[in-house]
Formats: sequence, C-alpha cells, structure tokens
Amino acid sequence: MKKHTIQTCDQIQYFSGSCCQDQDFALNCKAYESIAHKAFLASFSKNQSAFCSDKNHLSTKIFALLSIKLPKHLDKVSLKAIAKALETTAKILNVEIIGGDTVAAAKLEFHFVFFSKHQVSSQNIDHDLQNYFLALKSKNNLEYFDELSLPKQLQAAYQKALIDFDTTYKKSKAKDKEDFFISCLKHKNIGDDGVLIDDMIYAMDSFCQDIHFKLHWFNLKQLATKAMLVNISDILAMNAKANFALVILTYSDDFSQANLADIEQALRQTAADYGIKTLKLESRKGQSLDFHIFLAGLRQQKVLTRKGVKPKDLLAFTGDLGTCQQDLRKLLRYKSIRAKSKFKQPILKAKFIHKASTFLHAGLDISDGLFKELHRLSQINNLGFKFLRLL
Repeated sequence: MKKHTIQTCDQIQYFSGSCCQDQDFALNCKAYESIAHKAFLASFSKNQSAFCSDKNHLSTKIFALLSIKLPKHLDKVSLKAIAKALETTAKILNVEIIGGDTVAAAKLEFHFVFFSKHQVSSQNIDHDLQNYFLALKSKNNLEYFDELSLPKQLQAAYQKALIDFDTTYKKSKAKDKEDFFISCLKHKNIGDDGVLIDDMIYAMDSFCQDIHFKLHWFNLKQLATKAMLVNISDILAMNAKANFALVILTYSDDFSQANLADIEQALRQTAADYGIKTLKLESRKGQSLDFHIFLAGLRQQKVLTRKGVKPKDLLAFTGDLGTCQQDLRKLLRYKSIRAKSKFKQPILKAKFIHKASTFLHAGLDISDGLFKELHRLSQINNLGFKFLRLL
C-alpha cells in the first residue's frame, strides 16, 4: 500500500492513497464489501493525526475523489456492495465522496485523493481513534472488516450510515457497469466532468494501459501528454482554469528511471502549457502503466454543467466527429495513423469555451462519444434531441 504524507499547495491540503489487488490484498469473491471498507480506512488512516479531533470525528470537512479499476466479471450486486462500503465508511469519518472515475479492468484497484480547502489541526486527537488507525497501518491483510473493531463512537455511526444508504438508494437504470457504479454514489454532482465546491472545480480521471491505450501506439512522452490533455479537458469543459494537478502513476518493472523521467517531463510541460502552476507526481510499482490524475481549477464567471439544457436549445460540438474512432480502428488493426492525429494529441478549445460560455446553458466533454453523451444529457435534463442534419 503506497502512503504519502499530507501536503499543502495553493490552499489545498491533500494526500493520496492506493490499494491494489495482488499487492495489497487477495481478491475473495465473498469479500468485496470488506475489501472496500478496509481500502478506504487504510488509505485514510495513514494521516489520521491531521484529520482527527477530539470532537468525535474530524476537525474539518474532508472531500474525496476516487479512481477505481473494477474487474469485468463483477455483477451489479457486487458493484453496489463496493459503493455502499465506500459511502458508509466515508460517512462515519465525515468524509464526502464527491466524484470519481471507474474503468473496467482485469483486477481491482482503489486510488483515493483526500483534500480540504482549509488547514486542519493535529492537536487533541481522540486516542481510541488514533490507536485504531495505528492498528490498521500495522496490518497488511485487507480481506476482513469487522464493525466491532471500530472505536465505540463510530459503531453507532456506522450502523446509521448503512441504514441511510439503503433508505436513500435509488435503483439505477444504467446498463453500463461503470455508470451504474457511479450512480450508486450519493453526491448530487456526481456525473458531471468535475465538481464545484465554492469557487473551485475538482476532477479525477484515469488513463490506463490496455484499457485506453496500447504501449506500442505511442512513445512515452506522447502518452503522458495525452494523459494530461484528456484530464484537463474535463476542467475546461466546465469553463474553469486548472491550476493544480496531482498525478498518481503506476508502472511495471519494465520501466527504467530514464523512462519515468521522460513521462514526468511531458506531464510537467503539458501542465505548464495550460497554466497549471503546480504538478505533484506520486508513483508506485504496479502491473501496468496507469495515470490517475486529480485536477483543481478556478471557476470562471459562468460554470457549465451537464444540467441546464432547455427546450428549443441548439446543441453544438467543436472539432470533427469520428476521426479519433477511425484512427483507433486503424491502430487496433496494427496500421499507422497520422503524426498529427487528434487521437495522439487532442486539441482543446480553452479560449473558445471561455468566450462562448456567456451564451451557453450547459457544457460537457464528449471524449466518450457523442451519442453516449447525448444519452446522458437526455437523462439528466429529461429532454430528447432532434437532429437537423445527418452526421
């Protein structure tokens, strides 16, 4: 389990934590809920001294964004159990899960970013809670969670959180497993490209080997550049300007220090090109090359979300549709694509979005495909769409 100390940057106090199958736990089909509980607790516990107070839970409001690789074989019952475990564990610790990203993968991985906009005190820590977290840190087995092992002041809160989840849970109609899992989480803004808190927008997304790309398609600098661009796109789509990035990088034993240096250089250069003042890189060995990127951006005058489409609105998109899909098909057939292909290096329309935002009711990134995003817009806004011409 990779552990990082709390850091402060641009008024954001943050730390990350990761728990991965075969490295931090063995996957037991009967223990999904227990693993999710312990993954969250163990990731959070490593910096308990900065977040816990003697007033039962925490000294300030903590938010969490997550990136999860979900095994393809999991059914919706298992997905709901994992979401329930994360939500209830977060609630008893007074942590609010505000969003995240999921991808279908071969193995289960949890990557968390916890953050607060305010300084937190490490004084007057509740000793029972501190001892509980210290005990967690000394154990590597995440397969079993026993609520009776919780400090007494959290056991009642845990039972209440379980009841609250079941009471407020609304059955999702989502057929896509990733969409279904995200719908099980409770925050009202989950489903947008990012989440607005006060004057800041926060987002977290993943770019993973053998899911979003093959290693032989790009050189490492191109991969790192695209990883940053597809994440910056989420912030821009909401009409915000990113100013802070945290990259959780996993890599296999095949990568040398020179390889990692090339990746870091490309990440930092792309971040700087889009005005990101600070980029923090945290890395750990894994089974593949994956980028889990947390971004914080300052809202502009008008925030664009997916909700806000009105009857008789005109829906427009930027760029050319279909070219990335065509190039993807070529690569899957082991054919070459143009050096300037948008699939290799997406083109972001930051200035256009900012200037046009005054006239827009809603906005979103459509990198998942136009028709998939139209379906999401239709569900969120309870509206249908009529095409004025064939695409």
